[in-house]
Amino acid sequence: MISAMSSALSGINRSHLMMYAASSNISRSNIENAQSIEISGDSLVKTSDTIDISEQAIKMMQAQMVQSAQIPVIKTADEMNKTLLDIIA
Repeated sequence: MISAMSSALSGINRSHLMMYAASSNISRSNIENAQSIEISGDSLVKTSDTIDISEQAIKMMQAQMVQSAQIPVIKTADEMNKTLLDIIA
C-alpha cells in the first residue's frame, strides 16, 4: 500500500513538472530566441528547441491525464489503509 501511494505521489509530482514546463513555455512563446523547458529525470532543463504552442498544449493535457490517473490510486490505497486499521483495531 505504501508503494502504491508513493508511486501515485511520484506521478502527481511528475505531472506538476509537466504542467509547469508546458505553461512556462507557452507564456514565453512570443519572446524571441526563447528556449523550451523540458523535463529531464526529476528536474527541468532548457533545450535549444523552439517553442511550439500546440505541442505545449498537448503536453498540458497529458499532464492533466497523468494527474487524473493517480487520484484513484491514492483513493484506493487510502481505503485499503482504513480497512487494515479496522481489522487491526
